[in-house]
Amino acid sequence: MNDFALVYYSRAAYPFQKEELLTLAKRASDRNHRFKITGSLQYRNGYFFSTWKVASIQYFL
Repeated sequence: MNDFALVYYSRAAYPFQKEELLTLAKRASDRNHRFKITGSLQYRNGYFFSTWKVASIQYFL
């Protein structure tokens, strides 16, 4: 099996508050678990940086 790694960098449309970030992280974690995706989500100064490792690229097509 081949693994794929993706990196994503973006600017938030508005400044996120702590509760919004926690909610977003929980929703992303739950969804990623269903699709066997691992990774991280980071937020700083209005920017998101995400990395993912997936077993199949089909999840992103």
